[in-house]
Parts: sequence; C-alpha cells; structure tokens
Amino acid sequence: MQLGRSTPALDDFHEAILRRMHHAGTFVWRSSTYAARGEWVQAINDLRRAIELSPDNANAYRRLGKDISRRAVEHAGKQL
Repeated sequence: MQLGRSTPALDDFHEAILRRMHHAGTFVWRSSTYAARGEWVQAINDLRRAIELSPDNANAYRRLGKDISRRAVEHAGKQL
C-alpha cells in the first residue's frame, strides 16, 4: 500500500468494524493499513484487539511480532 492510498482503505475498515465489531479479521486488515502508513501504535492496538477477539488467530500474532519489530527498528534508527 502506498501512503496516499491508505485513507480510503481506512475509511472502509472503520465502517466495516462498526458493522462487525467482533470480527477479528477486519482488525487484522486495518492494522496492515496503519502499518503501511507507519502508524505503529494504531496497528499494534488493532492486532491486540484481533487477538482478544480470536486468541487462536495465528496471523494476528505473526503480524503483531512483525509490526513491533518494525517499530523497534524505526525507533532505533532515530536514536542513532
């Protein structure tokens, strides 16, 4: 995803979540949009919510680890 194209996707995911607040997959997909924008806190929060809703969701755990790693690398780069 490109930064300029993420806003319409976020709008769609927000709307989908309002309709199906207990669907873990929608939170996982919205987290991908946030991650593409570099909005790590929002991405991680969505993945945590997906895990709360579906504790067996391996994709959410995998993405959570990946997003936390990316954020750490990004943060470390700013410290150098």
